[in-house]
Amino acid sequence: MSWNYHVPYSDDFADRNPRTKEDVAFDKLDAQGVLHVVQRAMAAENEKVATEQFYKDVETFRHMNPAYLDSDFNKNAMVHHWTHVLGVTVPTLAEIEETYFALRESGVLQLNQKAVAKENQEEILIKRPTGAGSLP
Repeated sequence: MSWNYHVPYSDDFADRNPRTKEDVAFDKLDAQGVLHVVQRAMAAENEKVATEQFYKDVETFRHMNPAYLDSDFNKNAMVHHWTHVLGVTVPTLAEIEETYFALRESGVLQLNQKAVAKENQEEILIKRPTGAGSLP
């Protein structure tokens, strides 16, 4: 008669000791709990990506809109509009522009007056009739 010994498969990662409190807590979660943890992790990652894009979009916005003054007053007004009107915490470039034009039109923002004058001059040149001596 021969004796056989059963040696279970050993996985160094799964058998690591000591286990952290987080590992023990995670192992006790049911499927719904695991799903919740994974969804929160994905949301955090998506917010990180959106935040990185936001900083790129802000630079693009500033380049496209030289009349915008980068001040605490303007920043607070823009953030207030994003959160309370648009309902977002990390806006896209389109939402940044939407906010800018809404606040600019309502006269809330402090603007670079030299850039505004230049914009007004360019607008006048575009609207000027082409006929010599003609009046609007």
